[in-house]
Amino acid sequence: MKNEESASSRKKIKINFVDIIMIVIAAAAIVAAVYFGITLLSDGLFFSGTNQNGSANVEYEIRLEMVDTSIYSFTKGIGNTVTSPFLKTGDTVYDRESGKAIGTVVSMSYKNSQAPTGRTDENGNLEYAEYPDHIDITLKVEAYADTKGGMFEVGGYKLHAGGAIEFRTYGYYGDGVIVSVVEKQVQTDETTESES
Repeated sequence: MKNEESASSRKKIKINFVDIIMIVIAAAAIVAAVYFGITLLSDGLFFSGTNQNGSANVEYEIRLEMVDTSIYSFTKGIGNTVTSPFLKTGDTVYDRESGKAIGTVVSMSYKNSQAPTGRTDENGNLEYAEYPDHIDITLKVEAYADTKGGMFEVGGYKLHAGGAIEFRTYGYYGDGVIVSVVEKQVQTDETTESES
């Protein structure tokens, strides 16, 4: 009887195949969450492209051609400014492939899109006409870039004039061409203190 009591007081733990799978899935989920959390924070997904002081050391322009104004509700403003609820100043620009932040939109301008008419002028040059409801947009983007091999790199993306770029913001998904990359003078706290 004593053996029966000691056997019954010891509870047998039954682990079946389903329990093992659930434990493995839970462990994998925890490891994945930790890994992606660390990766996203360190690689710049939540990085707006500026350094700790909020200053940027590079400014580049992206040209988007033949953008249909009706799709993203683009509205032409005063001068050559343009606004949209989907793409605006202050938006963080992300590389579409890696998802890493590659800068912040600081201004947007437009010009009316031109399309070839199929006719030539007296000099043999192809004639162009305004394409209705389409505009070419230039985004000015600021970022804090590393210099590697004489090129600027932001979030692993190499910036160079003439390069194609596939990007997204919170509300816009598109591609364009980088038309210029300019290094800016970064003002540090030491520079500010020495000027005072």
